[in-house]
Amino acid sequence: LELQIMDLPHRDKRTFVNLKNRWEDHMVKSKSTGSSRVSFDLPIMWHLRYLRTYAKRDGSFVEERAYHAEKKLRKRFLRLNAFALTKQLQSKTLFPVPGLKTKDGHAMFYMRPSRYFPGKTTTKAIIDNLCYVMNTMLEKEHAQLEGIGFIACMDGWKMQNFEINYCYQFMMALQGCMVPVKTQLFLIVN
Repeated sequence: LELQIMDLPHRDKRTFVNLKNRWEDHMVKSKSTGSSRVSFDLPIMWHLRYLRTYAKRDGSFVEERAYHAEKKLRKRFLRLNAFALTKQLQSKTLFPVPGLKTKDGHAMFYMRPSRYFPGKTTTKAIIDNLCYVMNTMLEKEHAQLEGIGFIACMDGWKMQNFEINYCYQFMMALQGCMVPVKTQLFLIVN
């Protein structure tokens, strides 16, 4: 991480430092006023992820976009881990596929929506699983810079596997509204 930050162009380093300081100021203000709004420590790597996700097409960072998105982050997405999601991961509903990449080199994750049953699995559990998988994929610099891909195998899917709130939250997560991610490819196969 330190090397990645040191390798940033000067203007992007300055933007990174400004964003980090701005978040810290936001935390101090939230805590001093007793605000229930977002007020938690954000790991340094997340500032870089947000800047990379909300960068301009030329790759230069945009502090305002990143800061606005950071303020929407839910604290629970920082604490996700495989142990807490063991049951969900064992269902093989959604998981990264080691070695599977798009022709442009984007790492892929896979979902089998027919394994999701709204009455048995909460929307929170599947969204946490999705955000955990995307977070682990974002540990690689290429995924932060270039994005990731998603493949949904619809074999066996029926309306009993569908729920509106789950679908809405899932799509919002894929668009980077829950964790800083660029979903570059979304494939639906049958």
